[in-house]
Amino acid sequence: MSFEPIPPPIAEERTVAPRPNRNPIGWIVLVGFFAISILGAFAGMFMPKSDSATDSLVEAESQLKFAILSKWADEMVAPVEEEGEPVETEDEPDPTSESDSGGQFDLGDQFEDVLRLAEESESSRANRLIAALQFEMNGEVEEDVLIELEGSDSEADQNAAAIYSLEDLTPEEAAELSPDKSLGLTEELIAVHAADKAGIEGPRNELFSLGRFLPLLVGVFLMGGSISLGVILLLSLAVSLVMQQSSQRSIEWAGHPLSRGGLATSDALAMGAAALFVVYIAAGIVAGLFGVILDIQTLSMLLIGVIGIAAALLVFRLPFLSRKWNLKDALLGSDMKPMKQVGIGVMGFMANLPIALGLGFVGTKIFSFLPPPSHPIVEQFGSGEPWVVATSAIFVGAVYAPIFEEIAFRGLLLGALNNLLGKFWPALFLQAFLFAAIHPQGPALWLSLMSIGVTAGLLTRKTGGLLSAIVMHACHNFVILTLGLTLTS
Repeated sequence: MSFEPIPPPIAEERTVAPRPNRNPIGWIVLVGFFAISILGAFAGMFMPKSDSATDSLVEAESQLKFAILSKWADEMVAPVEEEGEPVETEDEPDPTSESDSGGQFDLGDQFEDVLRLAEESESSRANRLIAALQFEMNGEVEEDVLIELEGSDSEADQNAAAIYSLEDLTPEEAAELSPDKSLGLTEELIAVHAADKAGIEGPRNELFSLGRFLPLLVGVFLMGGSISLGVILLLSLAVSLVMQQSSQRSIEWAGHPLSRGGLATSDALAMGAAALFVVYIAAGIVAGLFGVILDIQTLSMLLIGVIGIAAALLVFRLPFLSRKWNLKDALLGSDMKPMKQVGIGVMGFMANLPIALGLGFVGTKIFSFLPPPSHPIVEQFGSGEPWVVATSAIFVGAVYAPIFEEIAFRGLLLGALNNLLGKFWPALFLQAFLFAAIHPQGPALWLSLMSIGVTAGLLTRKTGGLLSAIVMHACHNFVILTLGLTLTS
């Protein structure tokens, strides 16, 4: 019997998918940038923070403004008896009436807080504010403060010393020695005292006029209205989500505009984000040198803003990005009309505002052992020409930051992480944390800033473009900066 040999099985040929060409340079730059930012933030928690002269003086003037506002409100809304007649009280005198201290009004306990902040400041204007506060409360200025003012090289200090040293002034002397009232509340108070000594009543009446408090009242009203509408929107959103879950309907997402592709795509987006952050660092160095050389800090802020906006708008022209995307795709993405995306952005701002403020309060309580959160833009308040400071602050905070940060974080970085991880939600919270970590306010406001990053990411995914996120970010910064400027105007 013969057997035919059985041929060996033929191995099937397997086709191996080619590995994508990876480029880790962008990721390396991003890891280094964010590592330095986070380590710097934590190092700042344990290092003594140098006293910010401008910031301390701004806080002092803000508290003084609120003290004057509360005094004005007390006089406008006097206690009323059942018959409708105002109650005459001895412990709440008219703020503009004559008193034992020489015609000044009483700030009560608030005076000590304002004076303490002024004494902590090393600003060149601090001694003038201390002198103005002492005269406002006691009708005279302490000798050591006058000596420091007289010995100063500043003409403004010497003029203030002359005002508080002389018993009486003529109208001509008052006009000559008075500082420019537009520079701040300190200068306005000194001008009021000069007018008092010259027997001119107008400036003191203006100090308690409705016009000076109107911007602040409008700002507070807008902030309160935005918070109230935000709470209503949040409740409406919660009800809507519950109803959708009960009817087994899912939320419709347009999708992220830059999430087409795999690992190679994530590398390209990471390269784009890294390029923007390199420009951000370089612009800060160049603008800082210009600010030091020309001694104009507002110019350096404007320069950073212009360079940053140009870089963000041109980043999609880079070869490794322009093959797949353009700026229009990133901003508008889906077929949703631009005006509808703008409206969604405004509603997103109002819904996020109470969350951001609440988390900011929680964060400052948790990190109460740290110096109060501050920002370079805020530290410019109360210094220089008011219109210049206001214009540069609004431009940097409400134009540059929303455009640059939304394209960098919610566009490129979120798209890169989404493609890398393959899951949207981890990518969303990771980019929000990194967004919070690069801000100079420190860990106390990380939770608040993360809420902005999460909201902006959700808006981007909902609308399929960055426009709604930019609008939400711009509205948030504009409202916060406007309220801050009214406090220091």
